[in-house]
Amino acid sequence: MGDSSSPGSAASAEYLETFQSQLEDDTGIVAVAAVRALTAVLRLSQASTIMGINRELEEAQKVLIGVRQKLLQSGGGARTRTPIPLECACELFRRYVTRTSLEIPDMEQCKTILIERGEQFAQKALQSRHTISVLGQQFIRDGMKVFTIGKSRTVLDVLCEVQRRNRRFEVIVPETRPDELGYQMAEELVALNIPVKIIHDFAVASIMEDVDLVLVGAEGVLENGGIINLVGTYSTALVAQAMKKPFYVAAESYKFSRKWPLSQQEAAYPSRDAEKFRPLRDVRPASLGRYNSCSDLTEAAQCTPGTDDLSGPECIVYDENPSYFLPHCDMTPPDLITLLFTDLGVLTPSAVSDELIKMYA
Repeated sequence: MGDSSSPGSAASAEYLETFQSQLEDDTGIVAVAAVRALTAVLRLSQASTIMGINRELEEAQKVLIGVRQKLLQSGGGARTRTPIPLECACELFRRYVTRTSLEIPDMEQCKTILIERGEQFAQKALQSRHTISVLGQQFIRDGMKVFTIGKSRTVLDVLCEVQRRNRRFEVIVPETRPDELGYQMAEELVALNIPVKIIHDFAVASIMEDVDLVLVGAEGVLENGGIINLVGTYSTALVAQAMKKPFYVAAESYKFSRKWPLSQQEAAYPSRDAEKFRPLRDVRPASLGRYNSCSDLTEAAQCTPGTDDLSGPECIVYDENPSYFLPHCDMTPPDLITLLFTDLGVLTPSAVSDELIKMYA
């Protein structure tokens, strides 16, 4: 029989402080912050049953996800732009709780061991990027051109490891609007003296023939071996496959998820940056209002304002308030992925489900 205990306001304040301080740390790894916050919940817990502990952890997980979402919407702490890594880490930690309770019936001893496992999990997560960088660097040889998308700390660590081994290579990255993560990644690479070329978001197919391999990060790794990552990853993978370029993913095992989205819409996670596109609407003359526009703005200005007259050359009617669909993520299926570089080793997409079974067994 479970108890009705739940984290009090003082306890909530303490684990939230732990979470936020970990996010502000130099590492800024969301999974580490989440697990250390849940470990704080265990330390403060007054629950006398495993059901009570699970309830407290579940409530804390919801609070952490809510805090994270607010940070993302405000633009703060945005090293990852979705709650997926946080959700995965919390679910995995809660699985540790269930498994440990079956092995050790004594509650106090169980709590002690869970706190120890939480610290071990956090340490392993901190070391995971180094492990991945060592495994991934061997696939980037001297003189290669590497294509990436967005700003992935894991990918950056792999590239730094390649540079540390004195290999010459160039990185190609698209702008990644509206967040301009490509520019942020380029700034990091320039600071490290790694040659980088920024391209237009729609120039992926144009430059892919000059690329040797594609290397991307992941917000989450799905049970079927596919990934959820920054929007544009799926289309990049399609182009890479068409041009027979290897497509590699660098991702930590704490991002492995039992989720299995059935459509791109389920994986989209709408962007918080829709406002950045609004100035593009103001390029047109303000006096035109609802007008008939052409691809050339000078021709568009000759169309009749406020009417549906289509006499202008190839005119298209533009509404005054167009709608926007600005997903942050898309889903890349496993058949487009060559290999995944993880802290568990270099895996094929089909091996992910086996690793998940081990993790949740």
